[in-house]
Amino acid sequence: MTAALLDRLTHRCHIFEMNGESYRFRESMKGKQGSAKGKNVSAKNKNGTKAK
Repeated sequence: MTAALLDRLTHRCHIFEMNGESYRFRESMKGKQGSAKGKNVSAKNKNGTKAK
């Protein structure tokens, strides 16, 4: 049934396949990398040694 519905919806459509890098994905990965770095920094004391 889903295949029939998609066939009817896309019968006269032009479908664009986009294989480029996603802006949203790239920004979310930057945010995850930044938060992981922040956790490492907060685990250290002011003098740079590891917190116990």
